[in-house]
Amino acid sequence: MLENIHQAEKETVERYKLRMKQAEELGDYGLANDLQGFISDETGHMEEVYMLLREFEK
Repeated sequence: MLENIHQAEKETVERYKLRMKQAEELGDYGLANDLQGFISDETGHMEEVYMLLREFEK
């Protein structure tokens, strides 16, 4: 289950990165900035899940 959550977080980050690039290309820097915040949050979630996975592997 944690592996699925980690994969979902990873995919979400990749989608946000794509959308951020698209927003920048359109000159919507406000949206790009918001998306950067989302990327930061999701990356934190992904790291937390990774740490949990490592703990369960011990």
